[in-house]
Amino acid sequence: TIAGLTRGGYYLVRVTARAAGFARERQTIFAMSPKTAAFVGAPRAHIEGAAGSYSALVIDANVNAVRAGAFALSATVRDTRGQIIVSLTAPLTLTAGAQTASLAIPGRDIRARGIDGPYTIDLILMDAAWTAVQVDESPNALTTDAYRASDFSR
Repeated sequence: TIAGLTRGGYYLVRVTARAAGFARERQTIFAMSPKTAAFVGAPRAHIEGAAGSYSALVIDANVNAVRAGAFALSATVRDTRGQIIVSLTAPLTLTAGAQTASLAIPGRDIRARGIDGPYTIDLILMDAAWTAVQVDESPNALTTDAYRASDFSR
């Protein structure tokens, strides 16, 4: 058990074992969430553009930030079998308090895969003040309507 960690970030752990004629050492790095922001409520999805030329699938997630600063929002779009359609991360600046964070997934990326919806969206929120550290996740955050991949623009 590791006790007394009060700050979020990355930590290095080194373990050394020694005995007669025997020595081993291993190290690993692990992340500790700083709890500076979290998803609240249910995310929503909407389409930008007209049918046949949708320019983007936009994901809106409600977020509560403990402090203002640099963050990142990541979304993975999967088909009904769990196959990844597209995954992307975008930087964002949050103010302290409740707000909506949006991420636009380019329609051309969905069209290029040629796989129709509905799509399942996984979300990850990261604190990027120093380096990206995950602060919250929402697997299977939402399922979109059954869009046709060919309805998205090139």
